[in-house]
Amino acid sequence: MNKQRLKFAIILTFLLSGLLSNAFGQKKIALKYKLHLGNAYSKNMKMNQDITFVANGQTVTLSQEMDMETTVTVQSINNDKTFTLVSHIDRIRMKQNIFGVEMFYDSQDSSTFSSGMGKKMGEVLNKIIGTTYSMTFDRFGNEIKMNLNIFISSGNSNMVDNLNQTASYAVFPKKKIQIGDSWETDITPLNNLTMQVHTKYTLLKVKGKKAIIGFESIISSNDKAGGNASEMNISGMQKGKMTINIKTGWLMKSTNDQEMKLDLNQKGMYIPAEISGTIEMTSKKK
Repeated sequence: MNKQRLKFAIILTFLLSGLLSNAFGQKKIALKYKLHLGNAYSKNMKMNQDITFVANGQTVTLSQEMDMETTVTVQSINNDKTFTLVSHIDRIRMKQNIFGVEMFYDSQDSSTFSSGMGKKMGEVLNKIIGTTYSMTFDRFGNEIKMNLNIFISSGNSNMVDNLNQTASYAVFPKKKIQIGDSWETDITPLNNLTMQVHTKYTLLKVKGKKAIIGFESIISSNDKAGGNASEMNISGMQKGKMTINIKTGWLMKSTNDQEMKLDLNQKGMYIPAEISGTIEMTSKKK
């Protein structure tokens, strides 16, 4: 009987210590980017959107799917304070459906852009296949510099906005955090981008070497925008989750649901549109 009581007391002690540890001693973690020069990562973005707008009094829905594959390389690291990533665009696949007509483009299949509407898509998208763009961040993920001119000069400025929406990279707080902690950040947009994004992050779970972070973003028009970007009013939100490698800060995967409304100014007349979709991002070290 005494042995049974002793065994029960030991088990109870372990249970209580575990409960007290979770309640009062939850481990805090510090998240930041700790990358190595020359490291390369494959990245895949899948986007699925329905765009509904009114044209000549008729409501029209454009459905599109896009699959974009890139290789991201750590080009430089400056005293562990900032780092520059160069992304090489390897492949783009896109499928669109409007008025029951389906169009398909694959940068690795020339038959998809040799004629018809596919040829028009190819004239725009082929300009960026095999090209690179760069982004410089501090160790917490704040953007310092962006060189995305290839998208703008080729007529693909909307691709830049898509990159800002995809939760490709997380921005971390400058302090240790524990499960349930939240922090907020703004993406500082370039003058010729159409949108700006305010995001609230929350640490949801820590499992081994992975951190699960939830995020909610408010999307609005870029007040600094000029040129074509100033001809569009946009508002909306997006939310989702991302998985982060705690050791490196690198985003392993993310899911993102978005709902947006916009008004496009066409010669003084605003055309309303709504965008509903999902974006999935996966990445791994090569």
